[in-house]
Amino acid sequence: AQKAQAVQALRPLHPLEGLLELAKLVHRPGVYDFEVDTSRQDPAECARAIRQRLDYGPEPLAFRKLA
Repeated sequence: AQKAQAVQALRPLHPLEGLLELAKLVHRPGVYDFEVDTSRQDPAECARAIRQRLDYGPEPLAFRKLA
């Protein structure tokens, strides 16, 4: 019970709390091969753009740059 209380105390009060900081952390390197604008494109358009990029290139390099 004491361990459960300690774990609960470390959790954010709201499920979305901390997401902005997490988003900043995962996007910090700023190295991308390709971007889609999900605020302007629907999911199907994003998927088509990604598929086209994978099929026709150029070759992705971001992971090599980050390594």
